Amino acid sequence: MNNILTTFTRNDDAPGRAMAAMLTGSFANIMMDWYMVCVLNAGMLGAVLATGMSPIFGVAICLTRKRGYHIGKHRIFEEIPKISAAGFSAFIGEFSSTVVILIFNYLLLSLAGSTGVAAYGIIANVALVATAVLTGAAQGVQPLISIAFAEHDRRTLTKQTRRGVVTAVLLGALFTVGALLFPQQVTAVFSKGSAELTALAVPGLMLYFLNYLVSGVNLLLIARFAAAERSRDAAVLSLLRGVILVVPCAVVLANIFGLTGLWLAVPTAEVLSLLCGLYLLYREKKSEKTALQAV
Repeated sequence: MNNILTTFTRNDDAPGRAMAAMLTGSFANIMMDWYMVCVLNAGMLGAVLATGMSPIFGVAICLTRKRGYHIGKHRIFEEIPKISAAGFSAFIGEFSSTVVILIFNYLLLSLAGSTGVAAYGIIANVALVATAVLTGAAQGVQPLISIAFAEHDRRTLTKQTRRGVVTAVLLGALFTVGALLFPQQVTAVFSKGSAELTALAVPGLMLYFLNYLVSGVNLLLIARFAAAERSRDAAVLSLLRGVILVVPCAVVLANIFGLTGLWLAVPTAEVLSLLCGLYLLYREKKSEKTALQAV
């Protein structure tokens, strides 16, 4: 309910309130975790209760405003296929991270043992922050693209897409440069002075974070296709970057180049996915041009 209501609130011309709801819920989770576990000594049960109760704060913030949407009678079962198609790309984006972690851990165990898995744990935790920021940028432009599409305003649609791409490239470049310039400092936050762990995590972080030069654009294209009712294209691109390309890239590159190849698997998959995404965008524009000529 929290995720659904924040999405509705953001699209209901209240992005600030949606952000306040998310921040309040997250901060409440942190504070209640501390109180339940450290003060009340409730252990795992306390952590579970804190996580389960924290979304209530976000829901309350979303509901305590004059809204442009409301609960009403609707033939929901007729809409389920359409809703599922529109949300499939987002599902793949969440699900693929589990697949990638599983494959990477399996390969890392054979290449570098448990220390390699720990190094990937550092990289994956830092990468979560970068991916969250880029996902937020893509979701932020989604309502603008959706409005332009609904109004058949091709010029605004193109303008908002370009702005989104520029934002994604700038943010991605910022994360990549940060990983290239400060890998030791970032790794030190997690490695606790372990020289062996640092030796694996530092080059891994530098190579892995090259993917953010293009992954933000891929996320933007997925959001753009979904907002323009091209759910099939969004699902295809999401599947390509999340599973279909990254898994074989990881296996093949790890077997050829070892640990270096494994760190480069995600950047390689993202570049290939970007080429496919640009082709899908070109095909969309070509089909629209053909339709206009027919009219």
